[in-house]
Amino acid sequence: MINPLGSYEEWTLGVVGKKLLGISGLIYILDVPDFEHPQQLQFVFSKAANVSSLKCGKDGSTLEFTEHPMQEKDLGEYGKEAIIDISHIHPLSNFIGKTLLKVFLIFSSVEDAYVGLRLVFENHLSLFVMNIGDEINIFETLSTSYEKNEGIRYSEL
Repeated sequence: MINPLGSYEEWTLGVVGKKLLGISGLIYILDVPDFEHPQQLQFVFSKAANVSSLKCGKDGSTLEFTEHPMQEKDLGEYGKEAIIDISHIHPLSNFIGKTLLKVFLIFSSVEDAYVGLRLVFENHLSLFVMNIGDEINIFETLSTSYEKNEGIRYSEL
């Protein structure tokens, strides 16, 4: 059995202390691109060799790393999935060029799963990447009521 925490720890060792250069997403497009909920998300850091990406786990709750490269898909009449540089999109644009200082795993007691990551950058900036309802969601903050209702706990990697 593969240890999912090992993937997080390995990735963290390779990116903490590095500047975020860009963010790519595997974006679903039917009529318009769905930038709010990428199918996969890849952070590109300076001098980092790791090219892992984040995706929703098969259980519908976890956020997991995959070593498989993002691949575009033609879904016929149902649209397509395209790899797009989403570094310029708010709130992601606020983090480009900033140094990653810490990474926290986000555990939800309600889901009984690791549902996301909190990335802490210089200048007290935080980026939350979470699986909510089997979709990747990106936030700059989480409300206290959400944290309480979900039984959110943070574990520093």
